[in-house]
Amino acid sequence: AEGPGTYTFDVVVTDDGIGNLTDSETITVTVIDSWPAWLQSHFTSAELSDPTKEATLWGETADPDNDGWKNTFEFYLHSNPRASDEPDLQVTQLNDDFIVSFSKNEKASLDHAQIEYSIDFGNWSKVGVTTQVVGPAAGGVEPVEATLTFPGFVRLFFRLIAEPSP
Repeated sequence: AEGPGTYTFDVVVTDDGIGNLTDSETITVTVIDSWPAWLQSHFTSAELSDPTKEATLWGETADPDNDGWKNTFEFYLHSNPRASDEPDLQVTQLNDDFIVSFSKNEKASLDHAQIEYSIDFGNWSKVGVTTQVVGPAAGGVEPVEATLTFPGFVRLFFRLIAEPSP
């Protein structure tokens, strides 16, 4: 089974020990597409059915709380699009390694967003950046680290780029 929908599975469990017991059960699983579910958890049905509010309230590029973070970022970072807040992005330098730590929505794909770096704020790159989930999900978020080895530089600039249509 793949993608959103409702799926039914027949599960049979057999104990190969003494008594050779068997039991079966039918399980129904509903998979929810994460972006629509996120929208429904932050906006009312009336708001979502109003196309005139897409650009300013519930659309991918909307920023209803005017905090500078579009809804695609709010979704990825598991933040509230109706409350102005700053994401918790931290940069640590350890010898030649630069590590950007942040938390992402556990429902968002890891490659939905990328960390890019620059030495001059003009030319940005993601070449050499390795991003991975570094711990278990808790409270709807997963801890993520993006690592870049860049010998010889004391200062780099980083930014998070999120793709539309999460």
